[in-house]
Amino acid sequence: MLVVDDEQLIATTLSLILQRNGFDARAAYSGEQALEALDTFRPDILITDVVMPDVDGREVARKVAERYPGCRIFLLTGHANHIEFTDLETRGIAFEVIAKPAHPTELLRHLETAEHEPFHSTPTALIVDDFEPHRYSVRRLLQQAGFEVIEATNGRECLQQAANAPDVIVMDIHLPDSNGFELCRKLRASAPTAKTPIVHLSSTATSPEAKEESRLVGANDYMTSPFDPDQLLGKVRSLVQAHYLTQDPTAQT
Repeated sequence: MLVVDDEQLIATTLSLILQRNGFDARAAYSGEQALEALDTFRPDILITDVVMPDVDGREVARKVAERYPGCRIFLLTGHANHIEFTDLETRGIAFEVIAKPAHPTELLRHLETAEHEPFHSTPTALIVDDFEPHRYSVRRLLQQAGFEVIEATNGRECLQQAANAPDVIVMDIHLPDSNGFELCRKLRASAPTAKTPIVHLSSTATSPEAKEESRLVGANDYMTSPFDPDQLLGKVRSLVQAHYLTQDPTAQT
């Protein structure tokens, strides 16, 4: 099995989980590296990210299918709703698309199933913003991508909702009773959310200093409004994917 993702944490950890579950899995950190690996390694399963900076996952899938027609192909992507796979379809290449985040337990079950059953993953997102139109736009974006969404309008509600251990928190910087920086510190100091992915959003705190403070208090990413919906969704999906993998017991050393 060949696992390809330009996010090295995802590729390395997923391949480790697969190895510990009986698969002969190898990691590649770019499409180019994956194609080079084909000279010495014949995969029976390919799991590849789609959007990569050099050779993308569709090209990797095409090359693998040409070289090893029996290889089962999974395209793992954070942009599943916005990518065309016409090239693979017109060539008659069989593949399955799995949207990030894919929980390791479900992914393993899917890989071990002889018949290709539908793959379902329902992560939970907590949206923290006191401005309803902002919450609505993020809620709709994530719900359409398969997330279960819970909401909070201030820091107090956020801490209460976060006790349910959501898979990701998307948080505005300016809140009525606190700010996103201080709230992030509190979440990082609490066991249920110590490692939960947190994305800061802001339409006013747009300076480099604000972005640096966000990083220092433990947020995983920082975006300014108006944000690109595809970019936000891609970031959220990749962060949850990495979180799923690093929290899986079989990934621990």
